[in-house]
Amino acid sequence: NYPKTFAAAVAAALCLVGERTRPRILVIGLGSGSVPLWLANAFQESTVDVLELEPAVLQAAKDALGFPATAFSDLDFQPRAASSPSHGRLRAIQGDGALYAADCAADAQGSRYDAVLVDAYDALNQVPSPLVSADGPLARALPHLLTENGFVAANVPPGFPVQDMMQAYVDSLRAGDQPELASSDAIAALSLQVPETANSVSLVLRRAPATGTEL
Repeated sequence: NYPKTFAAAVAAALCLVGERTRPRILVIGLGSGSVPLWLANAFQESTVDVLELEPAVLQAAKDALGFPATAFSDLDFQPRAASSPSHGRLRAIQGDGALYAADCAADAQGSRYDAVLVDAYDALNQVPSPLVSADGPLARALPHLLTENGFVAANVPPGFPVQDMMQAYVDSLRAGDQPELASSDAIAALSLQVPETANSVSLVLRRAPATGTEL
């Protein structure tokens, strides 16, 4: 199913870009909490921040789906400074993920992430426009939000314009990079079909891995 494919694709990408020890991960959209929880367990020294817009989703994940209550932050909705102490390695916050990303990117001391995961749907079962459009806050934030070898991954529902979303991310990263790193072949993008569903998992890597890179 999609959580397994999504988590496995993100884990493989982290290893591929050389961030297998202490990755910093931002997850936009909690869902059942299985993806961020699995990543936090798989990467024992990781930091995982989860932004969820709907309070009811946070409550359900804690009460009925086994997401640890200790992960829920008692902080106000603010970007976490890179040097600030963590409230545990796994933190869930109620707030707008696109605005959080924009705030982090605008703050020179704000969080920077090795992986940004988009796993949020609206009432029409679509990925919200602020998370995927070329002029949306997330795409504009990516050049500053991602680390040098970072990447963005998205769980995409059937029929969604995947190519437009990926192109928006690619164009933003290319525009934000130094000229010598902004060529079209410096960025890798791929999309994977999720077995037994019509969903797909899309990844855009800021730096294409060197040929022969081992997982």
